[in-house]
Amino acid sequence: MNLPNGKRRLVGGQQQNAGAGSFGGFDTAPATLRELYDEAQAQIAVYEAERAILEKYMRQLREQIADMSNERDFYKAAASKLMSTGRRAQ
Repeated sequence: MNLPNGKRRLVGGQQQNAGAGSFGGFDTAPATLRELYDEAQAQIAVYEAERAILEKYMRQLREQIADMSNERDFYKAAASKLMSTGRRAQ
């Protein structure tokens, strides 16, 4: 494919067409795809580690909510008992 001069580049003293997957006379598609794959794998590993941390944090929050709910129920029952006891005394 012959491209206009604006789409050509000099490589090693020779003029070449700017073709996909070629840079500097070297085929970069496999290396680039491998780099993208490696980056994706690394990012997945990071996301999995972050997910594990967040799951642990969510478990801790659920435990705190359960504890607070139990505490609330205790004080609610105690207040109800005091209210019923106080009404009888009047």
